[in-house]
Amino acid sequence: YLAPAQQSTQQNTQQAWPDHWEDWSALNQLRLLQGPLAIAEQKGKVWRPLPDLALSAVPSAEAFPRLELSLAQALLYLKGEALYELGVAPGYLQVCFQGWPLGWIKQTQQQANNFYPHGWRIRKNLPTSVEQDSLMNELSKLPLQPV
Repeated sequence: YLAPAQQSTQQNTQQAWPDHWEDWSALNQLRLLQGPLAIAEQKGKVWRPLPDLALSAVPSAEAFPRLELSLAQALLYLKGEALYELGVAPGYLQVCFQGWPLGWIKQTQQQANNFYPHGWRIRKNLPTSVEQDSLMNELSKLPLQPV
């Protein structure tokens, strides 16, 4: 689904445009709010997936290993905490809550390191289990479907 971007704005970042855009001249007539999809960033010799890719509708659910989180785990993830005892193989995983992609973790032998962007993290105290039950009840009423 992706074609390499014609020009990358950052040297260590891989970006891509949808491959069905055949007429690039049309871009000159548009006011783009965001350029190509940033899919990975190079850290040393390793490429790390970026949040844009995890949250986009471009990759299919089978493109990356996925891990479904409970509400408590999802809230910890969105707060920026490391996750423990997930029982998955080491490597990068796309984490989801009720089918909705949240971002990336990198599972190591001991823990899952959180790659949720610092500026997006929850800063307030997390709800208690009673408040979590109420939150789940409210979420179940929303007419939303995961991608």
